Amino acid sequence: CDNEYSFYPCGANQAYDCRDPSVANKESTSDSPFSFQDGFESGVIDPLRWDVDDGDARWKIDDNKAAAGGDYYIAARSEDISPEYGTARLKHVIESMGGGVLSFDIQALVQIPFDDVIIMIDDDIVAEFSSATAGWERKALDISTGPHLVQWIHRKNPSNMPEADLTLFGYPDEGVTMIDNIAFQPSK
Repeated sequence: CDNEYSFYPCGANQAYDCRDPSVANKESTSDSPFSFQDGFESGVIDPLRWDVDDGDARWKIDDNKAAAGGDYYIAARSEDISPEYGTARLKHVIESMGGGVLSFDIQALVQIPFDDVIIMIDDDIVAEFSSATAGWERKALDISTGPHLVQWIHRKNPSNMPEADLTLFGYPDEGVTMIDNIAFQPSK
């Protein structure tokens, strides 16, 4: 990759695979037959790849805890969401000409009824975490042919319980969802 196809020179501190923009949709998509990966090692969120602005709080690059790989990961925290309830959404559109597998590492430090995390493909919930994971877990999701909106949604007080009722359950732990090493591998 000898050209500059992003705000980083190709090959230098590039957090994901380099690809020619003449074949890439500029609206944060990944076009098969191209694979992509993002471990967030650049320390910034690529706005052409990720939408973090839809929700009550933003996902942010973080390095407060050990990442699944490298130094950085992307995280959403309940404390950043409005006092009572709300969401932080991480979105990515995959345009897959032949399907493939989306994989990622997740560490969810959540506890129902205070918070949870759901993963959606289009309008379907494909995974849900309502209690803390024992550490980083590698997950894989099948992606069918066509365009698909993938969302990682950290939800604070997903049942919208009154705060007085929540106090009956005690006080929550940290309330954070961390994602790392997101990759899409098209089918052969």
